[in-house]
Amino acid sequence: MTRRAAILGLGTRGSEWANVLHSAGWTLTGFDPDPGVPSPEFGNDFNRCQTISETVAHASWVVLCLPDRLELMRKVMQRAQSEAVDGTVFAVASVEFDIDAIQTCALKPATTIRVIDNGDGGYTVDLSSKCDGVTRTEAVSILTELAATRSQDSTDVA
Repeated sequence: MTRRAAILGLGTRGSEWANVLHSAGWTLTGFDPDPGVPSPEFGNDFNRCQTISETVAHASWVVLCLPDRLELMRKVMQRAQSEAVDGTVFAVASVEFDIDAIQTCALKPATTIRVIDNGDGGYTVDLSSKCDGVTRTEAVSILTELAATRSQDSTDVA
């Protein structure tokens, strides 16, 4: 089964997420409104979409890598969640806002998490009581896998 992830925001954080997800075997779609932001070059494993709707249509994992502006986050997340299939996990890579602030932006807070890149190859997942059990389990599983992939990648380079 092909695992599909979507990246909303293809700047520095978005490209880092794309690299890790691709290394872990995910097929990716991405969106950035700035045509000057380069797309990852993963061949058939990446498709740069023209709309948020198209980007999230088949994804089970969506990473929002937006500037830390709550109103922008609200607009993008609500659009993405209204177009995504039920059960899609939305991982918000935010430095500025905690999970409570992020979930106030969400149409589906039960499947919305905050993820912090620890800078050491690992991740911290920020959950709240609003997150459902499936989202909790999936988030921990996927982030553990991605951390292991990053660890392996750094070992391969050394």
